[in-house]
This record gives sequence, C-alpha cells and structure tokens, in this order.
Amino acid sequence: MIVFHVKFSISIIIVTLGTGALNALDVFFVTQNLHTDPNLYGVIGMGLGVGSILGALLSAFFTQRLGVVRTYWGCLVLAGLLMLLYSRMNSFVPAFIVISFVGIPIAALNAAMFPLLLHAAPRELLGRVVAVLTPSLTLASLLSTVLAGFLASNLLLGFHATAFGVTFGTIDTIFSVSAILIILGGLYALINLHHIRLDEKPSSPQEEIAIAE
Repeated sequence: MIVFHVKFSISIIIVTLGTGALNALDVFFVTQNLHTDPNLYGVIGMGLGVGSILGALLSAFFTQRLGVVRTYWGCLVLAGLLMLLYSRMNSFVPAFIVISFVGIPIAALNAAMFPLLLHAAPRELLGRVVAVLTPSLTLASLLSTVLAGFLASNLLLGFHATAFGVTFGTIDTIFSVSAILIILGGLYALINLHHIRLDEKPSSPQEEIAIAE
C-alpha cells in the first residue's frame, strides 16, 4: 500500500510540475503567441471552465466504461496531448476551442483521483496522507512557477528556433515541455498503476473500497 501511495504521489507531482508553468505564463501566451488583447485572457479561462463542466458530467461515464485507473492515466495523457496542441496555436479562436477540450479530461481526472487516493491509504491514515501530499503538490507547483518565470525572463528570453519546419518561441517552448511532463505523468501512472483494480460496489461499508491484484 505504501508503494502504491508513493507511485501515485509521484505521478501527481510530475503533472503538477507541468501545470504550474501553464498557470503562470498563460496570460503571456495569449498576448504574445495568440496576438490577442489581454482582456480576452478571461475568455480562455471561460473555455476551460466550460470544458470542465462537460467533463464533470461525463466523468461517471468514463469511470464506468474505462475504470478509475484507466480514466486517471488516460485523462492525463489526453490532457497533455491537448496542451501540446494548445502550445502550437497562434490565433485566438482555435486556441479557445482546444483549451475548451482540455477541460474535459481534467474534470474526469479529478473525479478519478479521489478513489485512487482512498486506495493509497487506509481510512484511518487518510488525513496524514493528505497532510503530506498537499504541501508536496504546493511545493511542486511553486517550483514549476518559479522555474517557468526564470526561463521566460532570463534563460529563454528572446528564444527563437525552427525544427522540422516548426517555429518555437519562448512561451510556447515552455508550454510544450510542460505538456510533455503531463504526458509523462500519465505514462508513469500507466506503467506503475495499471494492475490496480478498484471495487466499485463493496458488499458492506466495512469492506475496503479497493483491492490490488
């Protein structure tokens, strides 16, 4: 059980290292890469929110059809791929559409995380597990934000490169790396958590809600 908790936590931390940069630099992406007025930054957030609402409505469908673990790593990989696509956008409307779709796997992912967290720790130790995991995620997010700010304002300031006909600038390069981290977090979960089976319908409240093969 401890090993599972560690692997589950590692996957979340990897993902958080990616999302922190996205949160910190998205407003600059909107103005510099999408060539859009900063007032429309809130519209991008609205698109993400709309997708999240749709994802929350569909989360039960995903978890019932795919299972909690597959939903977890699958949504991570899908969200990462969509974020990678988002990083290549250079106009507002396509970016709004893509970011709206990003919200769907993110919401379904959130619905799958809590059952996995319950599986990661006995109920009597759940508070301690959360007490350790929460500051770890906060630290990872802060580290990602600081690193993204440093790269954007110093090391990668004015960065411009072309590879295989694709042009890379400062913000979109950081976003691409962040998206890859999210994908890696999903693949890590796929490799290390694929054997987990959650019991969706225990016969009594006293039974464990999760079992491993």
